[in-house]
Amino acid sequence: MKKMNFISAAIASMACLFVFTSCQDTDIDGIVPVDHSARSVPDLTNGQNNIYPDQKLLFGKSNQQWSTEWWKTIMSYDCVHNPLNQQSLSVTVNQASPVVFLSGMPSGISERTIEVTRDKALFVPIINVLKEYPSTNTDQNPRPGQTVEQFLKAEAAKYVNLATNMKVVLDRDVIKITAKDRVATDMFYFKRNKDLAGCVGQAVTGQLQVGVSDGYWIVIDHLSPGRHTLHTHAEILATGIVPDVYYNIIVR
Repeated sequence: MKKMNFISAAIASMACLFVFTSCQDTDIDGIVPVDHSARSVPDLTNGQNNIYPDQKLLFGKSNQQWSTEWWKTIMSYDCVHNPLNQQSLSVTVNQASPVVFLSGMPSGISERTIEVTRDKALFVPIINVLKEYPSTNTDQNPRPGQTVEQFLKAEAAKYVNLATNMKVVLDRDVIKITAKDRVATDMFYFKRNKDLAGCVGQAVTGQLQVGVSDGYWIVIDHLSPGRHTLHTHAEILATGIVPDVYYNIIVR
């Protein structure tokens, strides 16, 4: 997992289950999850000085904390400006934060052109999900004896366990993605912009809700000045979710 500020390039959908997923009532309980503990993709991370070690704190925060901040930021945008609703987006990052949040569309091909200064770190989702409670699906509730947090964690993990064909390429170098890049959070509170009611198939109240995030992320730190390319790809075939995001990064 790797760093943040805000641009938005993620894999998350705002319907039913914020993930690069749709609001389909797909039964995935009987599908065998994917094992990412070992992969055959060449591991170039040791030679990639730009890839931030997943075990280190990023500007004093854990990846779990950054991923919750990522969701809170995404949910604060209205329909017009929310990156999850835009196939193409060009952004110059002027915020003081040392971490820039990237995000693409929930599924399908999307392209981002971003301009940042070299002191920024990029916090990038490969595929992720936000499971919230309560939801519009009244059939989804904790079982007797199960806490809301336990329920949300189980539901989020159920989808992310099915993620496969994850690929990250930075300037033509393949970055190996393993189980170490997976980030699952504890339950947290967030507030969704009321305007999202017009573009998201969810009950949007503008009040605090609880949620849990799960997914795969990378943090890219201190890119050299100039132009860079980043491509992220993942699939959850059981739900038809295939986020494929191309980033054109200009570092000043």
